Amino acid sequence: MAAENNKEMADKSKPWTIRDIPEETRRLVQEAAHREGMTLSRWVARTLRHHAVETLDGTPALPTRNDPMQQMILEQLFWMRQRLEHLEGCQEASHPSGF
Repeated sequence: MAAENNKEMADKSKPWTIRDIPEETRRLVQEAAHREGMTLSRWVARTLRHHAVETLDGTPALPTRNDPMQQMILEQLFWMRQRLEHLEGCQEASHPSGF
């Protein structure tokens, strides 16, 4: 049983390699991580987790709409929410619980 748990832990910690990401997407992701003061891996992990949780809950992170203005507003709200979550995380890290 312990060997099985060790293998599971090792599988979870293996680095990922994701191929065929367009250059424009890479640039945008790097810029977003930099703007939020996060490492690339931390920003990607947070964003992927957020989308995965919302997808599994049945609520897409960015619903598609035919109205371009509505889509732009939804995207701006999404990124504002992401920034707020980041800032709240920074605040929690700088003020340990109990103080």
